[in-house]
Parts: sequence; C-alpha cells; structure tokens
Amino acid sequence: MNLSDLRNHLRNVRPEAALVFETHEGPIGGGYHVTEVRRADVTGIDCGANVASWTEATIQLLDGADDDHMKVGRFQGILAKSLEVLDGVAEAPLRVEFANRNHGLGIHRIVAIENRGEQVIATLGSDRAVCKPAQAAALPGKPACCTAAAEPAACCA
Repeated sequence: MNLSDLRNHLRNVRPEAALVFETHEGPIGGGYHVTEVRRADVTGIDCGANVASWTEATIQLLDGADDDHMKVGRFQGILAKSLEVLDGVAEAPLRVEFANRNHGLGIHRIVAIENRGEQVIATLGSDRAVCKPAQAAALPGKPACCTAAAEPAACCA
C-alpha cells in the first residue's frame, strides 16, 4: 500500500467517520496524533553486496489518551498536504510507525482497511527483516548470497 492507495480508499468514506488504526495488541487510543508524514530516499547494501536505492513513505502515529479518534476528513487533509509538499511520496511503499501506549515503537504496514459503519479500521501488520538476496533467489537465475552457487559476498565470507 502507498499514500495514493490510502487516499483513494478514504475518498469513498464520510469525512465524519472515525479512522482507527489497530494492531494485534488492539486499537490506537482515541486522540492519537499524526506526528509526521515522511519521505525518505534510502540507499543500502545487502548481505549479498548488492547496492539498491528506493524511496519510502512513513506515517508516524503517537498513541492517544482516550479522546475521540481522528476523523477521516482531518486525516485526508493531512494526506493532501503531504502529497502536495513531498515530491515522490504518493507511490512509495508506505510504512506506519506506531506503538500501543507509546512503548516500543514498531514498523508496520497497512494490511487491510475496512469500513465498519461510523468507523474505518486500518489494520496494521508488523513488518519484519528480509534477506533481499534470498528473496530474489525465488527468481530464476538469481542465487541467494549464501548458497553454494553464489559468488563470495559480504555474508558468505
């Protein structure tokens, strides 16, 4: 999911509906705050010595103190301003930084969005570490960095 996908889904929702983010630990508290929407250009080298560059978008949320949940209309305003100001953020893969009760900030992805009457529920799934060369090994002719067929690389030394 990216910010364009999220914006397009919310276009069909009443602005007065509450937007609730939730993880397996439960929903974000009412009164949560969008601390920032961020675009980052990232360059990295993986364990197979492959250099890659990409753009990421992040929404950071501060858990609330049991006030009302943010309305979809307000969140749409934040998205609109972010898309206007942050070039290249619309199609970048979207991450959500959040921690229930603001303890142990985690990186999540929106895995589902469901309209439930007066609420829109955005379900967050935990992100995880991925070995990119091993992931690419699923492609024909692309061995993982640490297999016998691979050239010596950073993680094979």
